[in-house]
Amino acid sequence: TVLQIQPTQCESGVLVEPVIRQEERSVRWLYCGFSRKTAYKVAAESLVLLKNENNILPFKKPLKLTLFGEHANSIYTILGDYTPPQNTEALKTIFGALKDINPETEYTKGWDFYGSEDDFDKALNMTDTTDAIVVCLGGSSSRDFFGVYNDKGQTVETKSVFMDCGEGRDVCDLKLPGNQLKFLKELKKKTGMSVKQIADKT
Repeated sequence: TVLQIQPTQCESGVLVEPVIRQEERSVRWLYCGFSRKTAYKVAAESLVLLKNENNILPFKKPLKLTLFGEHANSIYTILGDYTPPQNTEALKTIFGALKDINPETEYTKGWDFYGSEDDFDKALNMTDTTDAIVVCLGGSSSRDFFGVYNDKGQTVETKSVFMDCGEGRDVCDLKLPGNQLKFLKELKKKTGMSVKQIADKT
């Protein structure tokens, strides 16, 4: 692979000046309409959707929507560990985006990456008055700006965020981290929903 890639890099001049300078021209291109439309198209085409049983989606607005999960209110958890520092005021979380299109959206994290159940009761009680439930699940490759790394780039100490995928953060299994599965089971017990119906209380 290296033998295939390096000749192209040499021909293109990448190895002569490997650092891309942040010029005004390149910044303008990154934020222009064409670049944004292309990024949106790539993201939309890369999504994997589950079977839409009973026509749960799209939700019929307006409705009281309850959102759970640490990912739902975090910018960096969705952007990943190669993300440079961002102007978070210019970006929207999943919660923020849903709130914009459906003002009756409420959020609390519910489950916790480190296993705390402090928010379980609040989350489960919120299901009493909701029309629909959305739960964000999965690992985190959120960039840790304050972590301590050794000379091999491996994580020695996590300072600010939970991270179980990304460079230097390998795991030995694909289990949902923290108490996500336990929270789902408690949610099922409280609402009577099966996991496949987790997105719709009705």
